Amino acid sequence: MIQKDVGIIENYAALLSYFDKKKYPDFYEFTVTKTNELLKNHYYREALRFYQLLTLFEKNDTELYKNYKTAYLAYTSSILEIKKAIGEYQKGEIQTAKKKLQDLQEKLPGNSNLQEMVKLGEKEIEKKIEKDYILPGIQRIETFLQEKRFNEAKGYFLMLKRLLKEEIQTSLKIKIKAAEKKYYFEEAEKAVLEAKDYNLAMDRIKSYLAFYPEDNDANQKLNQYKEMKLKAEMQVEAYNQLKKGDYYLSQKQYSLAVFHYKNYLDMVKEDDQVEKKIKSLEKMIEEERNKTYFYENYNKALEKIKLKDLEGALKLFDQIKNYNYEKEKVTLYLNNIREELEKIRIEREKENTARNYFEEGQKKYSKENYREALDDYLLSFSLLNEINGRELLKKDVQDAVKKTQSVLKEIENKRIKERLNKIESGINKGKREYFLSNYDKALAYFNEVLELDDSNIIVKDYKELIEEAQKIDAIGKISDRDPFYPLYLSLKTEGERLKEEGIAVYKNNQEQGKEILLESLNKWQTIKRAFPYNEEARVNIRSIFKIIDEKGWKESIEDDMKRAIDLADKGEEKTAYKLLKELYDEAPDFPKLSQYIKQFEKKQKESVRNYFTPEEKTEAKNLYNQALNSFSQKKYPEALKLTEKILKINKYSKDDILENAKSLYIRIKSKMDTESLESLNLSIGQLEERTKYYREALSFYQQGDFKKALEFAKKSLKIDPTYNAAQRLLDSAEKRLKL
Repeated sequence: MIQKDVGIIENYAALLSYFDKKKYPDFYEFTVTKTNELLKNHYYREALRFYQLLTLFEKNDTELYKNYKTAYLAYTSSILEIKKAIGEYQKGEIQTAKKKLQDLQEKLPGNSNLQEMVKLGEKEIEKKIEKDYILPGIQRIETFLQEKRFNEAKGYFLMLKRLLKEEIQTSLKIKIKAAEKKYYFEEAEKAVLEAKDYNLAMDRIKSYLAFYPEDNDANQKLNQYKEMKLKAEMQVEAYNQLKKGDYYLSQKQYSLAVFHYKNYLDMVKEDDQVEKKIKSLEKMIEEERNKTYFYENYNKALEKIKLKDLEGALKLFDQIKNYNYEKEKVTLYLNNIREELEKIRIEREKENTARNYFEEGQKKYSKENYREALDDYLLSFSLLNEINGRELLKKDVQDAVKKTQSVLKEIENKRIKERLNKIESGINKGKREYFLSNYDKALAYFNEVLELDDSNIIVKDYKELIEEAQKIDAIGKISDRDPFYPLYLSLKTEGERLKEEGIAVYKNNQEQGKEILLESLNKWQTIKRAFPYNEEARVNIRSIFKIIDEKGWKESIEDDMKRAIDLADKGEEKTAYKLLKELYDEAPDFPKLSQYIKQFEKKQKESVRNYFTPEEKTEAKNLYNQALNSFSQKKYPEALKLTEKILKINKYSKDDILENAKSLYIRIKSKMDTESLESLNLSIGQLEERTKYYREALSFYQQGDFKKALEFAKKSLKIDPTYNAAQRLLDSAEKRLKL
């Protein structure tokens, strides 16, 4: 749009009238806006032309005149800046002039009229620089090069460099380098050809390389002169080296002779006779060197054996074992030393392991883990007894074993006695409460026993019997967690009070007593409607009816008989039998009650036998005799398993054999607990032997030989049947063998 407006101004004479605000106000306002944009964007010359046209018609627009003035001042200021820049150049301030023009160029738009003036100014300056500085400077540099004044040429180039274009700089650099190279190469060649002065020639090339170290031609030339110098010098030196070799050979100093002969060959490259001499001499030298080296190390190794430094001796013998001297002796020494070192290594390893076990034992002892501490002490003691010396350590470990055994005996005796007393007392108390039908108390005692002996089969059997009995009782009882329990408790309390009061009154006044008893009856019937099987409600209803209404009493018995039959139909036969038995005890002659009782007793006998069959009794007797035999032989685990088999035949049986088996079971448990103390009475020798067998078993187990592991674990357990580590290893080995 700006360019279009500029084009219009070029033909403003034809369009002048359009700038009249009165005739064309919209065009006037549009032109003013666009002109202001030109001013804002630094198109000073273009904006000035429009302002000139606009002010021809509009004399009173102060804002227009203000912008006109701003455009005029900016335009004239830019012209002055261009002139100042050219003036700076004329004063010799070339860079200042360039900088001023560059600042103006960045300030003004690229297509501005003033931008063209700036570019013309730059071109003018560039021409003057070319004429006044660059061309004379290049001529001066060429003159210096012709006169071999290279430093002056390079210095002048550096002064002129900031004014030169990149391509001119590159051209001058190449020209200066070529001139220097030609000069120094010619001087070097002259020194070689005229005086054979290779040092002077190399100095000339080095002078050039000081400025141009990367020049490959110069580096190659320098190496060439070095080689030429060396060849000249080598001819004389080669003769000297040959004569020195002959001299040292005559003196039987073979190494020096070889050294000088080789120097000679390096210079002359080929001489068959000298090469043969060197090979012959090197064999003699090598043989002498090997022999000297062997016997020096051989004697050092023997000395180290005397000083007990077996590792040092082994290292030396290993270094000389492939030499052809004293082969048999060296091999014998090597084998003997290795065997001895292996023994030492094993002893050290055992000692370190023993110390670790001892330290672990002390830690466990401090934490009062006496049983584990004793096992660690014994492992340490067992290892130490397989090595020589270490007497103080052995004594410390032995003392620790005795001390720990003593502490363990005291602690274990007390603990076992307390435990056995608690178990026996708990079983007796539990049995007593069970037979009194105090099942909650019985369970509490039996649970205490199971906390001490979780595998006690007698207690587990009693718990099962209690659970069955509680199941029977539960159907006729009301839990305190029942939401209607408070109401039940209120009715029961009131029912009991009214019944007691009614019976007392009934003795003196039947009518009044009957009314009170009917009130009590109402309370109990309310309970029975809510809880049909409640035992207290049943008993109280029947007892009240029995006093005041015989017909009602009979109906209540019949009602309870129906409830019993209903329970039986639901599978609750034991509960049903209990209810019928309750009715039978109250009214044994009641019709059909006796018949029902007999039917249920028959089913009870069929479902739960409280006796052994002949076959079961024979089996129980045989097992009991076997258990007694194992018990007498102190084979307690075996005896325990046999008694457990008897207890599992029929836990409901009332047979004496079952009770005897239970008694024996408790005795065996007691013996097995007290037996753990027997290991504390073993001698240190016995404990060491059982620990050694355990270590053997562990070693075979780690090697995968589970049969051997089993064999040695059994040997360990034969000495100490309570050795838990050996028992665990035995169990694990047996499992592995079954896989």
